[in-house]
Amino acid sequence: MNFKTENNGHTVEFITTPQLLNDCVQYIATTPQLAIDLEFDRDRHAYGFNLCLIQASAGKRCFIIDPRQPLDCTPLYRLLENPVQQVLLHSHGEDLRLLHSLGCHPTNLLDTEIAAKLLGYEKTSLASMLAQHLNITLDKSQQKTNWLKRPLTPEQIIYASNDVIHLAQLKNILLAEAAEKNRIRWIEEENIFLSQVIFTETVKENFLSAADKKELSPYDQFLMNEWLKLRDQLAAKFNKPAYQVISPETLREIISGKADLNNWVALPGIYRKLKEQHYTDFFIGKHADFIKVADTNSISKTLGYKPFLNPEEWERRKAYTAEKEKIKSQTFIPLKQHLTNIYGAGLASYILSNASIDEFIRGDKKISELKLNYRKELLQTAAAELKLDINRWL
Repeated sequence: MNFKTENNGHTVEFITTPQLLNDCVQYIATTPQLAIDLEFDRDRHAYGFNLCLIQASAGKRCFIIDPRQPLDCTPLYRLLENPVQQVLLHSHGEDLRLLHSLGCHPTNLLDTEIAAKLLGYEKTSLASMLAQHLNITLDKSQQKTNWLKRPLTPEQIIYASNDVIHLAQLKNILLAEAAEKNRIRWIEEENIFLSQVIFTETVKENFLSAADKKELSPYDQFLMNEWLKLRDQLAAKFNKPAYQVISPETLREIISGKADLNNWVALPGIYRKLKEQHYTDFFIGKHADFIKVADTNSISKTLGYKPFLNPEEWERRKAYTAEKEKIKSQTFIPLKQHLTNIYGAGLASYILSNASIDEFIRGDKKISELKLNYRKELLQTAAAELKLDINRWL
């Protein structure tokens, strides 16, 4: 499908052929910066982390590139790695993770969401930023659309373009504000750091949810995790989201013993291709294997079971918890509040998040070891102004 339209003064072009992609890359190569965003599916409509669309905006042209077509996107990836050309994005996390998995490592990045946080904004979503600064209301009706499905509609293409066509203007507004507040250097440090981050995918071994860990005994947690690992393997085989292969409700019934595995083909929430009779023996055997391992390792069947703690260990843990809360309330909460008062809650929460505070207290992180100089300076200056002794974290 060839598609070209207008959106807020930008030409939006749908790229589905090698020639169109070549023209797109040649144009982008002549521009000093581009804005980029990805639409992807992560275990919602298919198995795994799947790239569905690449949105790239430069100047007044926006390209919606369809990687589900037989296109070689390597020339575009190499453009993103050109240190001379700045790449704008908003909320980089999953997009960069996906690009890195595809062998693309963009450089010279600027994340407008990080810039917004450093300026103190609490609500930093793209919708919030555009509404506040450009009086633009984003249409989120396509937010949960199936981006793997083809053909795409004109409405989907327009929706996708909105994620990039305003980023250059938003960047200019935020950098002007940063200059007024003397925070340009902070943003530059963040940009350099972000451009050096490498996201790697690790082999997943623990599939348990928070509810599983809370509601199941260690014994049932083990069985559940083994079943979840098996389900993930089958999901990959059939290219289906895991929840569509064996439903969470059915897994719970299996673990509790309420589901009759001898009647496997009649169980609800099972993918149709697993309903073949020979799978009955397969899953009965697997379940028996899981139980054998759990029994051999004497895993506790007691809900909420915790290894026995002698009185000395119990007192030590109590003392540690009390000391941790004391440090948090007397040092890090005042530090965070001080930063909030001066620079805004967005910045304070960004550089001194609850997780970060816990890392400092545990000793996993030192202020002197922070990779960004402005963060060290802010924390040390705030401590000095509050007359707090933070030498143990330097």
